[in-house]
Amino acid sequence: MKIMLSVLILLYLSGCYAQTEFNINTPQELNESCKKKSIEYFSEKNKKPKGWSSVWRVEGNVMDVKGRWKVDGVDYVVMCRVKQGSKESMALISINEAKEKK
Repeated sequence: MKIMLSVLILLYLSGCYAQTEFNINTPQELNESCKKKSIEYFSEKNKKPKGWSSVWRVEGNVMDVKGRWKVDGVDYVVMCRVKQGSKESMALISINEAKEKK
């Protein structure tokens, strides 16, 4: 009985999780996902990003977004990449302080 209950709980939880995740099919969807994930990242550090700007490109079935935030006077570059049609959780994201040009 315990095993059956555990399996049902796992199935329920996986169903709930599946409803919140979606496939990314357009660069605009990747842009919104990238923006949202980076806001979550900075929120966890009790920081508030300002001034999102981004560009994107599509090469074959791979989509890239390069975004920028200003956080506490520091510029950050956010880069996201995903294969078209993949789940949002499959997107790669990197957040780094922008390097100054010399």
